[in-house]
Amino acid sequence: MMPVPTGMPIALLTLAQGAPRNVDSTRVLLWSAALILLVLVGAVVIMWIRRNLFAPPSAGSPGGIMDDLRRMRNEGQLTEAEYDQVRKNMAARLAKSDFGMAKPDPKAKPGAYSPDNPSGGRGR
Repeated sequence: MMPVPTGMPIALLTLAQGAPRNVDSTRVLLWSAALILLVLVGAVVIMWIRRNLFAPPSAGSPGGIMDDLRRMRNEGQLTEAEYDQVRKNMAARLAKSDFGMAKPDPKAKPGAYSPDNPSGGRGR
């Protein structure tokens, strides 16, 4: 039986004793490189998914559409009159839609009950 060196964990000694003596170091390096490559590819895939999942929508937002319209006007795909007409139509639609928010009732007293303020200003 071999003497146990002091200061080395028992688990390390057990692992070291169980390792085959004729391990090819190039094989270990190749598998290590493959594992590192797999981790890097996984990280890139996760970053790509997160970027696409949490990216703000540009094509459907009014600002993105206006940027596209300005670009088309500057490149000559739209005339100035067509650009102004589309811009005015979009502004009218956005003004009517209120962006999905209800307008406050100008006749309502402050602190009075309303669907937007069910507590009536009492803080509940």
